[in-house]
Amino acid sequence: MGSSENGIDIQNNKHKNYEAIAKRFFQPMEQNAVATGGLIYFMAIWSRKEAFIKYHGSSIGDTIDWLDVSDQGKPADQVEYNHQTIIFTEIKFNPVSVTFHFKLSSS
Repeated sequence: MGSSENGIDIQNNKHKNYEAIAKRFFQPMEQNAVATGGLIYFMAIWSRKEAFIKYHGSSIGDTIDWLDVSDQGKPADQVEYNHQTIIFTEIKFNPVSVTFHFKLSSS
């Protein structure tokens, strides 16, 4: 990650009510991904959103429901936001998932 700013989220993969959380906070495409990939996709999407929020210093209530971090039915490896390419890198240490978020480039 070098000297670039980044956001990090660490999650324990134990969300009992993940489907209800997804319905409340996720975009429709993210909800579809969770319906397909279950808890694994939920955790990947949730940790991407949290890492993004931490990177930008915004609150979860201001950001989490409008930010879509899915891509063609699965968690996205990168998204475009505010003329920037945002890259997500995930490292899994079962049952813990660590997601790093950082800015790759701007236009």
